[in-house]
Amino acid sequence: MGTYETFFAIMKAYCAINVLLLPISFKNGGYILSPICMLFACFFETLCAIRLADVANMHGIWTYPLIVKKALGNTGFQAIRVLLALAHFQFCIG
Repeated sequence: MGTYETFFAIMKAYCAINVLLLPISFKNGGYILSPICMLFACFFETLCAIRLADVANMHGIWTYPLIVKKALGNTGFQAIRVLLALAHFQFCIG
């Protein structure tokens, strides 16, 4: 697959399960509370993404592990590498 096909395959893998789980989650969580929580989560994630991009622009560091290394040192760098590897492994088998 090319670059674009790979990007869309990964996006589909991350997002496709939410199409199936979102309606039952709204039913179980409540039709009032669930949208409020979703809006809060979207706001928080957007704020974090903007701040992460600002830090990347400020320091000229474009990879997440290197940003963590600058902020937390070598211990944080090694920890984030392990956590990212576990997240990718979970994605592959999940």
